[in-house]
Amino acid sequence: MNVSKLTMQKIIAVTAMALAVPMSAYAGHHEGSDKKLHSEMHHHYKHGGMGMLKQLDLTEAQQAQIKQIMEKQRAEIDAVLTPEQREKAKVIRAEWKEKMKDRYKKRKADDANNPM
Repeated sequence: MNVSKLTMQKIIAVTAMALAVPMSAYAGHHEGSDKKLHSEMHHHYKHGGMGMLKQLDLTEAQQAQIKQIMEKQRAEIDAVLTPEQREKAKVIRAEWKEKMKDRYKKRKADDANNPM
């Protein structure tokens, strides 16, 4: 696969923006805020990140290329880390995934208990 440097930079920029959107939406959310804000944040979270890439109507070939790039980036990052840092990163990723699952479950329960 031969990807030009400019194409790679564009893909990295889109990915970075896709990851920044849900983070900025979440940063504005505080406990005790009104239901509308929560709903708006949930909308941004749902459609941000990888959801943003879905909104680009990528072809299957483009999706496969982006997946390969992201996997390659993770491998390149892991190659720079020491074995101890790789293990720590693995633990951090697992903790983050668990936190996201818990937040998702809580959000579902809150939505079920507080319909608009």
